[in-house]
Amino acid sequence: MACKGSGVRVPLAPPRRTESETGWLRGEARKILYNNRMARTVPFSQARSELTALVNDVERTQEHVVLTRNGRPSVVVMSMAEYEALQETLEVLADPGSLDDLGASERDAAQGRVADWEDVKRRRRRA
Repeated sequence: MACKGSGVRVPLAPPRRTESETGWLRGEARKILYNNRMARTVPFSQARSELTALVNDVERTQEHVVLTRNGRPSVVVMSMAEYEALQETLEVLADPGSLDDLGASERDAAQGRVADWEDVKRRRRRA
């Protein structure tokens, strides 16, 4: 049975800022589509000269930044929280049993077979 409120918690993305609001993001900055979110793209040379501001911004906004070399995407800078969430997701996707369980939970939820999370916790404490 699926449980309401038992899903993975994903922080809401802060509103996008304009180039002038970011301070260090200017000039050649472009955006690319990445997982339905627009990632900021910054040339490597600019990122190197303004690394502290870049890291501070990534940590604060929980958004990743694509660094380019010669105009082509080269690496991604992301917060440790985003990296750990990505690693956890990959682990779940690599486990066929977990995927089967997720599929069963989705079917249960679609058919209305759900339980309130607080009720589930109370029942587990009694057991």
